[in-house]
Amino acid sequence: MANNVIKAIMQKAFFMGPLAEKIVYNDTEIPAIVEIGEEFNRSEVYFKELDRAVKVSDKANFTVSDADVPSPKPGDSIVYEGQQWNVNAVYLKDSLAGNTTLSASKDERTGLR
Repeated sequence: MANNVIKAIMQKAFFMGPLAEKIVYNDTEIPAIVEIGEEFNRSEVYFKELDRAVKVSDKANFTVSDADVPSPKPGDSIVYEGQQWNVNAVYLKDSLAGNTTLSASKDERTGLR
């Protein structure tokens, strides 16, 4: 009983408040908490005697409600602000709050240039 009360409060705070943004998950529009970043690969450039960071992909975490996405899996599709993201893994499962954070990427490329 207490778990359901906590879950209801968390769902309302996360997905009906100012933190929520609209995404399209496998062709269904849902609210999510979105964190966008980049992944870099450090490589040594010996002939110039300096290091440089090479961007290898755009990375993001999308936190979604378990009620909206009961069975997320790698390979699922997310569209955020018109850009296609690919789900790589379930990053964090919060059963108490009833949400799941998914790791996703787009524009992946090798570090070799």
